[in-house]
Amino acid sequence: MRIVSWNIKKLDEAWRQLADDPSVDVALLQEAKPPPSGVTYEVVPDRAADADWTMPGYGHPFRTAVAQLSNRVVMHPLRTADLGTAGKDVWCVSYRGTLTAVDVETAGEKFTCISAYAPWQNVVSAAVKPWIISDASAHRLVSDISTLISTENGHRIIVAGDWNILHGYGEHGSPYWARRYATVFDRMAALGFTATEN
Repeated sequence: MRIVSWNIKKLDEAWRQLADDPSVDVALLQEAKPPPSGVTYEVVPDRAADADWTMPGYGHPFRTAVAQLSNRVVMHPLRTADLGTAGKDVWCVSYRGTLTAVDVETAGEKFTCISAYAPWQNVVSAAVKPWIISDASAHRLVSDISTLISTENGHRIIVAGDWNILHGYGEHGSPYWARRYATVFDRMAALGFTATEN
């Protein structure tokens, strides 16, 4: 089975390229808008749910998504709701659109795939050139993902996406940013995840 993760930057052509690659079974997408007409494979969220495709604070469709690209797998979407929404068997997410999860079944195996996106946000500051950061968003993702883990080991979850942070170093060799980013990876490791890079 082949899984890809791709920030498609709202490009219609990316949806078509995925359809043209018969080797891909599941795509974990970021910065996605609803697929264009002519793209018929299954997509989560539902392509007809316009409100679900627009993240708070954005005036255009833009979010994470998961696509089933072959009949070698079957996807079952996890029901999500905004943080604070009560309900059994509903996964509450801090910032709508930053996480999309599905349970995948293939050849008698079952596991969860999560597409993740950590958006940039402005720092509230009186500084002349205030920072934009993404590690705050990344920590929200980790907190939300942790609510899907119910055992100390043995959980079968793949998380991939655009975290907008660096692994093992900071911009321009900055030890400050390397330490800040490391806190995100440390938290994921504490949950049982192993970081891989391509």
